[in-house]
Amino acid sequence: MQTMMHLGKIKNPVTDKIESDLSAAQATIDLIEMLTEKTKGNLGFLAEVRADEITGFLQEMLIGKFRVTERNILEAKVNGKKFYGLNDIVIDKANSIRMINIDAFYNDEKIFKLVADGIIISTPTGSTGYSLSTGGPVISPHSSVFSVTPICPHSLNIRPIILPDNAFKLLTSSYFICRSSGRGCTVIPSAPNF
Repeated sequence: MQTMMHLGKIKNPVTDKIESDLSAAQATIDLIEMLTEKTKGNLGFLAEVRADEITGFLQEMLIGKFRVTERNILEAKVNGKKFYGLNDIVIDKANSIRMINIDAFYNDEKIFKLVADGIIISTPTGSTGYSLSTGGPVISPHSSVFSVTPICPHSLNIRPIILPDNAFKLLTSSYFICRSSGRGCTVIPSAPNF
């Protein structure tokens, strides 16, 4: 709680007044976790800050000593609800013992039909995370592509694919959960498309 309270004190850029804002604290914590979560492993495109350097990192960030790099993010629409993911968006079978049926389309052309535990749509930034763990490729961080990696497919010939970062659509007739970059989840009962 100490960390939350400290991070909750922010300077209002309009009034220069120090304010306490719980939502700002949570957003800051989410940002720090997003920027530093890859430091727990040995491979990643965001691994420039170690856990023991976070305090110094924040102090430098607050005085403007940081480098901004552009990264692609994913936007998904499921039954009208939007999800965003810096790393990935995962569709999986939730707690069900049944696999889910997925039809994948690119530019309205069917590219595969899949029966699996789920599927990972990953940005280049996220390609060193969950997607890599399930057999997906590592993608250069500034590429304008994403990977589609099946999770435990019931097939010998379905493999991860790389696609340009636009116009991808999934159809499923199964109950599933949608997660974006490991945060939050929404249970979707038999959503017609994603």
